[in-house]
Amino acid sequence: MNFGKNNQVYFANDNEYFYALGYLANNNHAEVYWEHNEDQGAWGSEGRIHCLVPPARFPQNFTFTAGKGSVYARINCNDYVGVLVRTHHFAINGALNNYATIISTVPSQYHADFIAGYNAL
Repeated sequence: MNFGKNNQVYFANDNEYFYALGYLANNNHAEVYWEHNEDQGAWGSEGRIHCLVPPARFPQNFTFTAGKGSVYARINCNDYVGVLVRTHHFAINGALNNYATIISTVPSQYHADFIAGYNAL
């Protein structure tokens, strides 16, 4: 399954999807943001994932763009960020994710994948 018009987020199967979901749910790995760029004259809002660890440590299912400051890189994909927020109840704009809430959206057969991603270094 692919997300974004340029397939900047891509998964070969559900196991990869839920592993990455667990990885992103860990507050030490990433933060999800809706950036209101239209307030600064840009086309519209952007859904972004801020990478708090180097991209080499991330599941390699993402296309990364440059980061800034304490953000090593970013993943820009409105479609995927929308799924994270609406389907899996990710927190946005610096708020902390709730592990129990997010894992409750994961089918039980993928809990091991999610947990492995969450606990990855």
